[in-house]
Amino acid sequence: MILTGYSRLCRTFDKVMCTLLSLKEKWVKLPDLRVPSEIWDDPKRRDFFGDCIGALDGSHILIKVNQEMQTRCRNHKGTISQNVLAACNFDLTFSYVLAGWEGSAHDGRVLRDARSKDFLIPDGKYYLGDAGYGLSNKVLTPYRGTRYHVREQILAAVAPASKEELFNLRHAQLRNAIERIFGVLKARFAIVRSTSGYDYDMVTCIINAAVILHNFIRQEGDDEYDLNPWVDDNADPVDEEEIYDTADSMHEGTAGGPAWRKRDGIARAMWYQYQCYINTSR
Repeated sequence: MILTGYSRLCRTFDKVMCTLLSLKEKWVKLPDLRVPSEIWDDPKRRDFFGDCIGALDGSHILIKVNQEMQTRCRNHKGTISQNVLAACNFDLTFSYVLAGWEGSAHDGRVLRDARSKDFLIPDGKYYLGDAGYGLSNKVLTPYRGTRYHVREQILAAVAPASKEELFNLRHAQLRNAIERIFGVLKARFAIVRSTSGYDYDMVTCIINAAVILHNFIRQEGDDEYDLNPWVDDNADPVDEEEIYDTADSMHEGTAGGPAWRKRDGIARAMWYQYQCYINTSR
């Protein structure tokens, strides 16, 4: 009787998962070409990030695997995980997710795989990414070697001293959305934030199902979560000395390349506006 009940429960679980996954195309959609309201309504962002359509990053979901897979799934922190790539809108809904990559895979490699499949970035548009991705016309990254994270700026308690610091600060304030949405996802679904006993493929399905449910709650339900305090504690750490495995970075991200000129132009215009504001406020 117990085995029969357990089998019935497993079948029901599988049916629910299949139903949820069939709804992915409806609830997880790539953004349109309109300027997000979170950018358009803010003059500090509208004039500089008007072509930005979201933020992206990778996060590690803890898993259990057999000994043969442990080397491939061991991440930078030494834990066993899947490296999940996601992109989000600034209203904290997911616009894309790719689960299934082993924890040892670098973020840039996962992104390249996504772009070869169904992660389309329209010409002239871009996402905000951290320094773990190569600078390109499709992924705008911060200046390396310059104070970046919002918390670092707060702890420093000083105003930005250069165009690079100002750009990194405003970049971080916007890109923080992807860290917050991963944090909310893990807070909302315990099965995502803790090590699961399910097999590898089922964990991949569970991650996708959790993303779908999160978007449904955000768009149709009464979301109980205050989305501001949550941040992702399992984002892929960035080593600025590493040579990143990102195809786009080889030509676009080098000094003087098109992506470098694009970022530097934004930073210069941002700094000029900031200096004008300071001068008129004195």
